[in-house]
Amino acid sequence: MAQKNDQFALIALAVVGAILVGKKDPVPPPVDHIPGEEEGTPQGTQSFSAQFYSTTANALYALMFMDITEDEAAIIRTMLLMRTTRDVELLVQAFGTRRFFLETATGDLGAFLTRYLNADERHAINMGYARKGINYRF
Repeated sequence: MAQKNDQFALIALAVVGAILVGKKDPVPPPVDHIPGEEEGTPQGTQSFSAQFYSTTANALYALMFMDITEDEAAIIRTMLLMRTTRDVELLVQAFGTRRFFLETATGDLGAFLTRYLNADERHAINMGYARKGINYRF
């Protein structure tokens, strides 16, 4: 079991590292077309494996947990990997409820995003979701 946890930790670290390497603008510019996305994607469709959602949730938590990366763009890019409403629901479910850094308080993914991203950054996520037809807002 410990070996599996180590593997998941390494995968999460690799995802965070890849996101940090690709760091660009704090808020990604709007795009008219998401590569690989076709119009009319069924919103109830799961696009990824269960492990993907778990790994992505862990990577988001790592980016936000200590609030030292200040890489909001990486958080936004990671959130915009979701292709359907079902993907967002499964990511939220995989994130579950986690503890804020140096606090006893806990929160779900929405609470973490509200704490670590400003309104414009959350709006960038929501607009990206709207362009994909995703019916989920933070």
